[in-house]
Amino acid sequence: MSLSEENREIHSGAMYVYSKQINETKIVGEEVTRTIDRNNIMNVISSLKAIGKQRCFNDLELNDNCKEWVTDILYDVSQDLDLKLKYILNDFTNSMMTRMREKNKYVISIVFDNNLLVCHSRGREDTITPGWKVVRRMLDKDNVDRFVFFIMEKDSIDVYYYEHYPSESFVNWLGIPERDAFYDLGGKNRIYADIDGMHCSLELSDDDIQDLFINKKGTI
Repeated sequence: MSLSEENREIHSGAMYVYSKQINETKIVGEEVTRTIDRNNIMNVISSLKAIGKQRCFNDLELNDNCKEWVTDILYDVSQDLDLKLKYILNDFTNSMMTRMREKNKYVISIVFDNNLLVCHSRGREDTITPGWKVVRRMLDKDNVDRFVFFIMEKDSIDVYYYEHYPSESFVNWLGIPERDAFYDLGGKNRIYADIDGMHCSLELSDDDIQDLFINKKGTI
């Protein structure tokens, strides 16, 4: 089912999955109707949520358009879902740097029960099941590089987010202050500095930290 399909009935209580390859414009969307598929997806989402950091939606400085698209979907999924998901996924991927846009990278969005998940994954990798079958995987905790999960409860929205390694593009897209992102998102050792008026960040390995600051060998 593609986004170009017209007259598709969209109703609350259903689950919809949209995906696209990072470097492509075509977005594919479909409704998940089988209970077993929905349960499998919910299990994956629960595992992602468990590793995410939490913030209040109002504490993030998402751009105004993106805020509007997210709140519109959460409050009324039936209104122009295809179009709003297209805007969100394109906005999410347009902010990504070159190394995030490799051909095996995908962006996936799942909408259900006043919840909206957007994630960036190393999609369609091969894995082997216990029955020795080779299957393609699109979404699990091991191949998700970053995600943001919006959950509406009553009149407030909670946001869970995660990134394997902190990146300026994801931090800026979410609207998280960089220093907060360092503590919230974890990952590589990162030092922020102003050098002659130029803002920069240094990423250091654990060995670098040991040599430079603990053993005091060499200089930056």
